[in-house]
Amino acid sequence: MSARASEDFVQKTGFDLALDVLSRLEGKFQGSSGGHPGAAGFNGIAESLEPLLQECVLLCEEFLKSRKISERVKKLKDD
Repeated sequence: MSARASEDFVQKTGFDLALDVLSRLEGKFQGSSGGHPGAAGFNGIAESLEPLLQECVLLCEEFLKSRKISERVKKLKDD
């Protein structure tokens, strides 16, 4: 799979697709990853795409919560 994040998001949050998400899939999905903060790729083994995508969402949520970004996004939505 391949993934991208906007340059603006990467700069404002310190998010790194390669380190924060795709490299963390390697053990669970028997694969390898590479890339940089704004664009990265992963090759691995999964019975279907759904578990892989769900894990990516969980890892992104984990990053957002760890940086308290999810609270800021929620606040912006509420305003």
